[in-house]
Amino acid sequence: MQARLLNSEDVPAGELILWFPSKESQRATFSAPLDNRPLTADQLVHFDDPAAVDLDAEPSDLNPAPWIGLSCFLADATAESVARTIGRYFDRHEIMRNVFDTDDFGSITRSLIPAGLARFEPVTVGVHDSQENHRRLARHLAREARCTDWPYAGFATIHHEGGATLFAAFDHMVFDGYSLYISLDEFPRTHANVLAGEAAAAPAPSHADYALLEHTQLNQLTSNSPEVAAWRNALNEDQRLPGLPSQTGVQPSEQWPHEFVSLPLLSAQETVEVKNALHARGASSGLGFMAGVLTAALSFEPSHEISFLVSTHNRPSAAWGSSVGWFAGVVPIALHLGNDVSLDATYQALSSEWETNKNAGIVRMPEVSRLLNAQIEPSLVLSYMENKHAPGSDRWKEYHAKTLLGPTPSGAQIHLWINCMPEGTFLEVRYPTKPSCLRWIQDIATQSRAVFLAALENHAATTEDSQGLIECK
Repeated sequence: MQARLLNSEDVPAGELILWFPSKESQRATFSAPLDNRPLTADQLVHFDDPAAVDLDAEPSDLNPAPWIGLSCFLADATAESVARTIGRYFDRHEIMRNVFDTDDFGSITRSLIPAGLARFEPVTVGVHDSQENHRRLARHLAREARCTDWPYAGFATIHHEGGATLFAAFDHMVFDGYSLYISLDEFPRTHANVLAGEAAAAPAPSHADYALLEHTQLNQLTSNSPEVAAWRNALNEDQRLPGLPSQTGVQPSEQWPHEFVSLPLLSAQETVEVKNALHARGASSGLGFMAGVLTAALSFEPSHEISFLVSTHNRPSAAWGSSVGWFAGVVPIALHLGNDVSLDATYQALSSEWETNKNAGIVRMPEVSRLLNAQIEPSLVLSYMENKHAPGSDRWKEYHAKTLLGPTPSGAQIHLWINCMPEGTFLEVRYPTKPSCLRWIQDIATQSRAVFLAALENHAATTEDSQGLIECK
């Protein structure tokens, strides 16, 4: 399942229904009791982000409302069954019933709507073609999925033959990449349970409990703690994170609109073979695939050096494996390879850096800024996604599941996902639209494929040699 920006090809014709919190739910946001569990540092800064809270301006290319979302098919859906499905989702995931606000002293507070009071009502827009549905849908999701007003998410359905396609978009305040995988499985299953008259699932572990755990851990850290030292070592002489690789041609101060591209790296069969080759070398799939792409990137850098952040799901245990929320963090990594820019050398360097720095993901970037008196802005962020870690991924095709992304503010950041899915491996990139940057991405994709295919050839040769030795014996 590839990620994509929401476009008209992803939106069917049919009866469009937009979903809004009921009047009772809106009243509940004002009477919801305070919850003293802290917010994460990322949530605190995100809520205060002026670009994100500009509610007076219309969503547009000049005022993007970034969101992460999904679409999936709900068989035999009716307005009633969809309403109950969304209600159960909000009951199960406490973070979706959190209300964030500021008190009289300017501090950000958390309140909690009781389970059973977060309910949604349909507003039928009418039957339209895919183009008109896309226009209305994009506007609705952008306006609803913002960090300043509950529910921090937008929902819509398009009803057509056999059921309805559900569209859901979430602000980062309550959602991350793994939350997307959880939800792609949960919405269709919950809807099927509603139709079957089955009981609602038990509540998932609370993100607010995780935030409290994180807050407790961070209070024990100082600027000299190893988790913070990893960040200190990542800073340059200006007390900033290094910018993008030189061959992108993008400077840290530049402001470019962002686009998204998904490039195929390996077929489904090649993906399996590369995983086998990596495992035969004693390498993990995640670090191995990242090392392959980094080997390609390093080969274009005259210094053979690269600095980046690796995203981590940050769920401290399997207890939060079914929980929605903004858990994800990032870990700073810097590679200096010298003259040996091979897959093996890159993997060894990456593996060593990861083992040394991986616990730094608990320290959120705003907290790093405070502890080190530094300006922390990401430049290159690298992620590895694999379907086997996603619940229900074997049913994505049946669900017509899609990962959808909203627009992003202008800047000088690249977010690069290595996406290993049943249909193959893809390099998916959100990038500044400077022409040199797109050329760099295309070159990285081409060279990464060459690196992986060379690894397959080496693995095949090694296997043949081993078999020959056995036969000679």
